Amino acid sequence: MWWVSKSFGTVTVTGYFGEDGVLCGATARWNAILAISEEITAEAAPLLNARATKAHGADIHAVSGATATSDAYRESLQAAIDQE
Repeated sequence: MWWVSKSFGTVTVTGYFGEDGVLCGATARWNAILAISEEITAEAAPLLNARATKAHGADIHAVSGATATSDAYRESLQAAIDQE
């Protein structure tokens, strides 16, 4: 897959956890390189945030048409969960 080695930008996901350590929310900050990447992530980020909040974790479905964004989001969120 060609996009694996191509950089579209960076993503930082912040997880919000309850006193029980369960993920209760997430937000993402994107730094997209290309205009098309900005458009894709602007549409995908709210969906990914909602999916992560509902799932209480990073085991969520990718957003169609935003595979690289979804993969980066899940990886970043999982890193936040692992640090919790």
